[in-house]
Amino acid sequence: MSSSLLQIDSGYSLPPIEPVIHKDFAELYIPYYDEELDVPQGETHFETVYNQLYLIGHMAEKAGYKLLSDCPVCYWEKVNTKKKVYLPDITILKSKNPAAAVFQEVVLVGEIVSGTSRAKMEKDTVKMFQLNELHGIPEFLLIYPDPQDDRILDWFVLSGGKYRKLIPQKGRYERHSSIG
Repeated sequence: MSSSLLQIDSGYSLPPIEPVIHKDFAELYIPYYDEELDVPQGETHFETVYNQLYLIGHMAEKAGYKLLSDCPVCYWEKVNTKKKVYLPDITILKSKNPAAAVFQEVVLVGEIVSGTSRAKMEKDTVKMFQLNELHGIPEFLLIYPDPQDDRILDWFVLSGGKYRKLIPQKGRYERHSSIG
């Protein structure tokens, strides 16, 4: 592992993490299934990911990045102690190599907030939010597909080591994204 530290927006540093190289994602993970909570994703979750991937993928490609969905990304479980693989719903990488995805290559993470279970909702909105903020991921999205929920999208950008929620103006977000 490299000894150089990565400077995080708020001023603290994390060492880079070496990837867990994945050769066949299909044998390792069940798409749209949360192994940690042992719950499948609902149909709404699947449809939302599927529908958003085209738009987000197009933006990522134009910016020279790689889009992943429910693919493994290595993070520190507890800062600098143990690495752990998470599977964000939407990940945009600087690298074109999805088999070696590590937090320092991530530009944006998006989570589809599932209303199928309270534990899954908390994982998306609290745990994944805090994990990505701690690791200095520049942008974080929470997408709410449930038509009963008044929220549609919460978009956060890293500023001073903390996520700041963007507020849409007249129903639109100002062009702020690192992906275009």
